[in-house]
Amino acid sequence: MAAMAEDRPESGPTAAPSAPAAFGAKRLSMVLITWNQKAIIKRCLDSLKACLDLTQDEIIIIDNGSVDGTTEMIRDEYPEVLYRRLDRNFGVAPARNRGILVSSGAYVMTLDNDTIVNIPNLAEAIEDVFARYPRYGIFGFSLQNPDGTTQKSARRFPTLIHPLAARVPGVASLPFMQSMLDTHFMEDVDFANVTGMMDVDYVLGANQVFRREVFADVGGYDDAIFYGPEDFEICFRARQVGWSVGWYPKDSIMHDYQRMTRKFSMVTLKFIFAYFYVFLKHRMLWKFKTNTPA
Repeated sequence: MAAMAEDRPESGPTAAPSAPAAFGAKRLSMVLITWNQKAIIKRCLDSLKACLDLTQDEIIIIDNGSVDGTTEMIRDEYPEVLYRRLDRNFGVAPARNRGILVSSGAYVMTLDNDTIVNIPNLAEAIEDVFARYPRYGIFGFSLQNPDGTTQKSARRFPTLIHPLAARVPGVASLPFMQSMLDTHFMEDVDFANVTGMMDVDYVLGANQVFRREVFADVGGYDDAIFYGPEDFEICFRARQVGWSVGWYPKDSIMHDYQRMTRKFSMVTLKFIFAYFYVFLKHRMLWKFKTNTPA
């Protein structure tokens, strides 16, 4: 069973920053990336503007070379957004790192653009979570499907063949594979009854919230990863240096999941290659050591 932190303040050596000025001019930096999804990024931006105080917080968008009018829309309708357009699609990890590089918040939240955020006073909510749970360097809010059901965004580290199971027809139906997937997706956990921060191996990159200190300790996402395992790889490195990673269900974000690898394509191949690269990088033959045993 995954470890759960009680819903009360923790004690520990790593305290939340007393003020955003310890790191820069802003309190919370929202980092989004986009690529030819004009309508989707507009919906996300509209939701964020209602949740943030842009005199204290900032929204950063790194565009992987959109040609669908995204640049003009953001320039005309969202002049307060810090927008950078790259000349081509560099992938998820490199684009997020560029956003983190120009950010100035005490806290950084990476967010997929296919989300709708309805958390009032979002930055204050994040400050409160980190103050209550000082040993956590990364956490994710609960992600909800458009129909209100909870997504499987809190996970145990995968095995080497997990990307094949999710994308090659018939593999997931094999008995041993289904058991491995159930472990990966934490099917043994009753998420509906989790009331406070829950310790997990990693949370999906669709919503990861960081203390600024994590980047000082481990750097950013791995630029060699175009798309796929960048989310669990950075959580693994953070855990290696002593940070905890958590899933926090008291607030939720709607995620209209736009998976790029539903159909086999060059992106799918890059995704699978990235998995093999990460396992080779960390010298893992089969699976990453989990911190949340079933």
